[in-house]
Amino acid sequence: MGWQADIQLQDLDAEERLHLTCRKCGYGWHFKLGDLPTHPVHKYLYVDEVPSLTPCPQMGCGSQDLRIARRTVSETETFTAGLP
Repeated sequence: MGWQADIQLQDLDAEERLHLTCRKCGYGWHFKLGDLPTHPVHKYLYVDEVPSLTPCPQMGCGSQDLRIARRTVSETETFTAGLP
């Protein structure tokens, strides 16, 4: 039990991406929540139920045993001033 069982898909932004990694073959990809089929029940699903909707797309795998991570987009600031 962790954050995946606490957060529903409706709590996340539709443009937010999750990073999914297959535990069987190691294939990793980004998944945008807006790409889910538009079904009214999907917004009530928890994040840990996403693998049942999106199995591994790697040819011949199709595993639903996926590791899910939220992709954090952090702003980076560059140092623009020089030393005196």
